Amino acid sequence: MRDGSVIGHDVRKMKDILKILNKPSEKRQDKDVAQLVPLLKELKFFKERRPMNADELLEIAYNGHYEFHEPGEVVYSQGDRGDRFYIVLRGKVQVSIPDPLGQGLVEAKVVVVEQEENPD
Repeated sequence: MRDGSVIGHDVRKMKDILKILNKPSEKRQDKDVAQLVPLLKELKFFKERRPMNADELLEIAYNGHYEFHEPGEVVYSQGDRGDRFYIVLRGKVQVSIPDPLGQGLVEAKVVVVEQEENPD
């Protein structure tokens, strides 16, 4: 069980991240990036799954942006241009891929299946 002060800290950290990522990248200043990089390092994706070097984190801090998706919304379908990647901050997604034998799904897609309240 997590203590309330830890949860409060996580909520503040998430709001700080979203405040910066909601700014258009061309209006993001060096001070925004300097604040964002240490916050990104603390996200589970970057800590446990894919440690990133300083240049990669800077690229995300300067160019990344926030998107909110409703449950059931298709985020990506097979054949869409692969010009971005998503980091799920809260909630869950379902990834469906076609069966190579043609007996399963017709298309690949990423769908939001569970979403916590929008933190904006």
